[in-house]
Amino acid sequence: MSERKYAIENDLKEAERMVEGLETYVYQDQLYMPIGGGGIFSTTPALTIGQVLLRLRRLRALAEHLSASQRATLEKLEAQNEKVWNEWRVHYEKKLLEEAQSRLKLMSSYLQECKEDPRACAANYPAEAHRRTVNQEIAQFMDDHGIHSADVDRGMARVDSQLRGYVRPEGFLWSPILQPVYPKEPFWWLYSEPQG
Repeated sequence: MSERKYAIENDLKEAERMVEGLETYVYQDQLYMPIGGGGIFSTTPALTIGQVLLRLRRLRALAEHLSASQRATLEKLEAQNEKVWNEWRVHYEKKLLEEAQSRLKLMSSYLQECKEDPRACAANYPAEAHRRTVNQEIAQFMDDHGIHSADVDRGMARVDSQLRGYVRPEGFLWSPILQPVYPKEPFWWLYSEPQG
């Protein structure tokens, strides 16, 4: 995962590529839109609203590490995301809820794998910790914008309850530069690892 060897410049570049395609993305059916140009071998994460929110929030939190021109780029990206939200609110919200449900479903499958294969559970945990972090960003956006979904709330509570049964406290999983962005509460899963 790129978060273990985090580079702020890469995060900003990925955010730029994602936000460039955001307006087209919100009204299309595709939930995970490739943007890397490398097909299935691309290392660039797929465009989703959650991935955009994740990058914009952490870049804002790390703004002191950005150059003046990078901060200007970030401000432009935040304004574009806000513009898409304001102009395509119904589509944006629908995509956001679909993504949250999709990620919760994938995490439920992972938790089933943990029951059957603790070693695979441990090996795949970094991807799941990232998935859970994206869902937290979605939940925060929903909360900030008055979007309510009992299904998402129940799904997150269920996943968290099960996940807590498979992990034990550990040091911070990602690069130390990201630790101030992700305090132990509410991001407890980034300070945990499976007992596989």
